Amino acid sequence: MIDSSTQVEPELHNIVKSLPRLKPFDLSIRLDHSLDPAAWRAHFSRIGFDVTLIHSTKPSISTVSEAATYTESDLRLRDGEKCKFARRTGGTNHLTHRTLSADDVIGEIIESNNAFIPIAVGPHGEFGTLFRRFIEGTDPIPISSFPPNRPNAKLAAEIATNARTPFDIFGRADKQWKQNNSDKLFGGSYLAPLPSTWANQKLGLTCQTHLSNHIRASLTRIKYDNRSQTPQLTTISESHSISDDKFIDDDGWKFYDGPFDGDRIPNDEDHGICTQDDMLLDALEMAPANFISPGVT
Repeated sequence: MIDSSTQVEPELHNIVKSLPRLKPFDLSIRLDHSLDPAAWRAHFSRIGFDVTLIHSTKPSISTVSEAATYTESDLRLRDGEKCKFARRTGGTNHLTHRTLSADDVIGEIIESNNAFIPIAVGPHGEFGTLFRRFIEGTDPIPISSFPPNRPNAKLAAEIATNARTPFDIFGRADKQWKQNNSDKLFGGSYLAPLPSTWANQKLGLTCQTHLSNHIRASLTRIKYDNRSQTPQLTTISESHSISDDKFIDDDGWKFYDGPFDGDRIPNDEDHGICTQDDMLLDALEMAPANFISPGVT
């Protein structure tokens, strides 16, 4: 799909043409259509990812049959993915005075030939099934129906699981590595013989590191009530206002997907939470050059 890590870009403007200052993706991959025939090609211009960190104990919105088939954790992550497709707000271009609804924003993302894959992350670092499909080929949990006024959200969810949208990129990387480098260990030792092993190690390490930083930052928000001498925690909803780019509370779901800058730790402490695009960027920055090469991803 790509031949350079520079094609993995964080928080870009100009994804939504009518609202050029809007940054709908935390992370996106600009696909290369000029690679050699052996490379994996996709017809999209870009695949965008938007990260949702789920930390709610409220039961998932699921049917009895779904509850019997899937784990509660996966169903909660599925609900978080759906919230990303059915975003809360649109926006207005103050130069052209054009206003887009929330669903219109998703529509323009699709019209620009982009695929959109939410990355839902659970409290223990687990990923939602849409992102697991992308990296591992896991069958995703079907997303429940959208209301009639959300046609673009429905279409975006269908595109995310379409056969033309790349999936199982780790498996494809392993296959290519075995064919071209059968006598070499990808990570330089037996601990990481294949690209998928190396990538999972890096994702696991960066995920746990940032979740630990999140916990550490949250400890600084403990407040004490002098009247009762009982420690009280400042919750996310109490310490921040709710907006589409900050905190969203749909049916009890609370998550954060705010801005991120290069100074990772202070930014995380300032907002009291860590973002998964930090994790992915850290993993990609540590990637050997041969992990992102024609025919590998």
